Amino acid sequence: MKKKSSVHSYRPGRIRFRAIDRRTFLQWVGSTAALSTVGCLSEENSAGNEDWSDAVVLDSLPEISPITPNDEHYVVSYLGMVDVPPEDWTFQVFASGVKRGQFDLAALQALPKREKEHTLQCIESSPEVQRMSNAVWAGLPLPEILETMNISLPEGPEHAHMRFECADGYSTGLPASTLTELPLWLVWE
Repeated sequence: MKKKSSVHSYRPGRIRFRAIDRRTFLQWVGSTAALSTVGCLSEENSAGNEDWSDAVVLDSLPEISPITPNDEHYVVSYLGMVDVPPEDWTFQVFASGVKRGQFDLAALQALPKREKEHTLQCIESSPEVQRMSNAVWAGLPLPEILETMNISLPEGPEHAHMRFECADGYSTGLPASTLTELPLWLVWE
């Protein structure tokens, strides 16, 4: 069976690329790494030939925090930011069009929270545009919250996915197995 290869024709201002399989990619990366190593070991680059007279010596390295300050945390909003008053915020749970339950922010804040350091990376992040931040969040795994709120979810293949809808109109879907496999957290601080 011949593998399909998609080669896009050249158009000015566009990048030409070819889809490759994993094995080819690993071969290319391995070859590149080997050539890079050989280049580092050549006599031109061997230790002792460099002039380090203008090198800067630091007494100590600057302190780097793994936590992103709030004012530097990335924010992406194509639909605008919605300011929902805390007293109006609710989390509603529906299954097959039937409301299974709901809770508000006050009910969440009354729960004993746990802290979790976690990194978030935007799906649009790239080496050129980094959209990734790290923070310590406070909340609980969603299955624990649903159990505490006495909200049960039906099981079975017809309930294999979850949909989350936000006040700004954004929505996303996840496999229902995410609740137990990851687990999915709901954080409020």
